[in-house]
Amino acid sequence: MEIFFSSKLKLPHKKAFQRFLQMQANRIMQGYCRYGVPGNAYQYLTRLEKELEVYKKTGNREQLINIANYAFLESYEPEHPEHHHDTSVESVTRKRVL
Repeated sequence: MEIFFSSKLKLPHKKAFQRFLQMQANRIMQGYCRYGVPGNAYQYLTRLEKELEVYKKTGNREQLINIANYAFLESYEPEHPEHHHDTSVESVTRKRVL
């Protein structure tokens, strides 16, 4: 798998992002070897929420990789009964101070 970055953009976090994506890919492949084809019976949204709880307590980056993969898997085999994709929705965090 190759991720393309425009040479015109001087992203300061490019290498860190590439490493993160590689860790994600490694875990997706390992998950396939362990569990087979993704399915909504695995409850990816529930798993994502549990990983976030642990990350908030520990700060372990491993949970962030799991969260990112569960986000992808939830989009692929959704647990949420009203799963959809609407690009016109406003971001809940953009331009806001948290």
